[in-house]
Amino acid sequence: MKSKKYYSINITVFLMAILFFYHAIGTGIRLLYLKDDWNMVLFLGTFFAILVYGIKALRLYIILLEKRLALASFIRLYIKTTLINLVFPFKLGEIFRMYCYGIEFKNYKRGFLLILIDRYFDTLPLLLLLLVSTIGEKNQVSGVVAVLCVFIILVTVFYWIFPSTYKYLNRFLIMNIESDRGILALDMIRKAQNWYLYAKELIRGREAILLVLSGCAWLAEYAMLYSLVIGSGRIFKAENFVSYMNAVFTGKSNEYVDIYICMSGLILAVCAGFAYGRLWFVKKERS
Repeated sequence: MKSKKYYSINITVFLMAILFFYHAIGTGIRLLYLKDDWNMVLFLGTFFAILVYGIKALRLYIILLEKRLALASFIRLYIKTTLINLVFPFKLGEIFRMYCYGIEFKNYKRGFLLILIDRYFDTLPLLLLLLVSTIGEKNQVSGVVAVLCVFIILVTVFYWIFPSTYKYLNRFLIMNIESDRGILALDMIRKAQNWYLYAKELIRGREAILLVLSGCAWLAEYAMLYSLVIGSGRIFKAENFVSYMNAVFTGKSNEYVDIYICMSGLILAVCAGFAYGRLWFVKKERS
């Protein structure tokens, strides 16, 4: 059983999400209402949006496959956290995702590393797409691209150098411990070693498939945006994708992001209805 605190935090976060939803959904519906020829565009956009969420859900499930989380529980958790992450600016919804998965596994470390790894493999192909789009259109590198580059570099360097650094520090501290501070430092690096080993366990043997799935997910999202731009009677340019991603990360107004949130909100709401409706019926039959 989850605590009252968990449910209180969930309710608070969902109430905050409604505020972000309100503007995006209102703007998206107004844009769609003004168009008479959106049927095929919406069909393609919805198809690609479903494909994006399906691929990303599969990627996350592969990461935690060995943790033996029931598929039904995973689907409910994925829908809920994805819905929140969809509307919160600056990807603040990732904090909520970490919290929810940490509660599910009864270990915040697992929740944090799970989402960190998911973000890492999600960011690699996205960064490649953004760099190609930026260079192709001869635009300046956006702040979002710079932040993503720093994130990828820091995580990659830390993962590569940690084993050798740990061995050196562990040997040095064991041979030179003369105070409580030395014991504390030794305890800290051994805890860091546990985090590293857990992260390594989550991705071991799965790096290639995770990258392939991430690449497919971003290509599907690119195709979704292409459908919306062409459907609105405009010429698609690579800078459209750069502007779209800037709006996604910063929460700035963008008509395609608003339409995407509308479509995604509906998709996830329908999926949530089925997932939680099934849970309600199962509990009712058992009682």
